[in-house]
Amino acid sequence: MKKTLSLSPENGETLEGFLEYHRRVLGGKLRGLSEEDARRRLVPSLTTMLGLVSHAAAVERNWFQHYLGGPAGPRLAALNRSR
Repeated sequence: MKKTLSLSPENGETLEGFLEYHRRVLGGKLRGLSEEDARRRLVPSLTTMLGLVSHAAAVERNWFQHYLGGPAGPRLAALNRSR
């Protein structure tokens, strides 16, 4: 079932602000890292910085598709299962 979302101009600006903030924070965590460091696993869950970027992009894409563009399908679940 598709959820409906009504974004007023103020709410849209707030959403955009949060997205930009979190994108900047995540990008800042990667700044200066080599590709090897970005792929390095530092915790038991096998999470990497590059994996966090991939996950954040997939979640954002899924959210926009679901709330603004129609059904997203199982792509996010499949992406998370493949890790």
